[in-house]
Amino acid sequence: MIRIERAAPRVKAELALLVLLLATPPANADDAKSCTPQHPARKSLSSTSQKPAEQQINDVVVLCGAATSSQSFVENKDQTKAKEEPKTSISFDRLLEAIAKVLASIAWPIAAVTIAYNFKKELAALLTRLKKFKAGAAEAEFSELLRETEEDVDIVRTPEAQAITPEVIDGAATNPRGAILSAWIEVETAIRQLYESKASREAGLYPTYRPSRGPLQLMREMQKTEILDHNYIALFHDLRTLRNDAAHDVDFNPPPGEVVRYIQLARELTVALKRAAEAD
Repeated sequence: MIRIERAAPRVKAELALLVLLLATPPANADDAKSCTPQHPARKSLSSTSQKPAEQQINDVVVLCGAATSSQSFVENKDQTKAKEEPKTSISFDRLLEAIAKVLASIAWPIAAVTIAYNFKKELAALLTRLKKFKAGAAEAEFSELLRETEEDVDIVRTPEAQAITPEVIDGAATNPRGAILSAWIEVETAIRQLYESKASREAGLYPTYRPSRGPLQLMREMQKTEILDHNYIALFHDLRTLRNDAAHDVDFNPPPGEVVRYIQLARELTVALKRAAEAD
């Protein structure tokens, strides 16, 4: 029988052995007959043990009848080991780089949440100061425009408009926005009364009159006919601007004294509009 003894089994050694068997011709007829399947020759594979660790010499000996063949080959263990070790698809450096990118992407959100939690009292105080600063700017603008209006308007002050009750002062302190809007509503009502009064007395004077028109359009119509003095028309536009600031500014909170001054100017305009409506 054919028997293989291997000191260090390797696929490469088996392939070399097969090639050697096929390539070696028999020495004579007797030898060829003795290598029939019924009486196979003896083959042995041995390895030396005195070689360096990094190399291994494998000896292949084939016995077939009277013929004997041998083959030696050198195999580097380091190369064999490198071939046997599987290659990783992702290198260690790339893995570290990916981890670093993930940590960098979540670092800022975590830091922001941590700062907001640890300094929530300080942040709340800062937001309050910012709101006060914004509100202070709006109040300063309101105060400046009110002062300019008082200086520019050339009207005769009336005791009726200048008289301020304690209820008005209290409303200016507790609800400045509401007090200003209430005074402006009285102005709008007086404008409509004047327009309707003149339209009914003088047919054709205001052919485009419609009850749904706003006070600004009505005032422009009356400005063309000079029914009202131009100083009161200028006062109307200034008071309208101040009213818009009070209505649209969320943090509007001027001093009560400025609110009272606005109410007095609005009442002066209301008195003038009512007198114009009553005049012939």
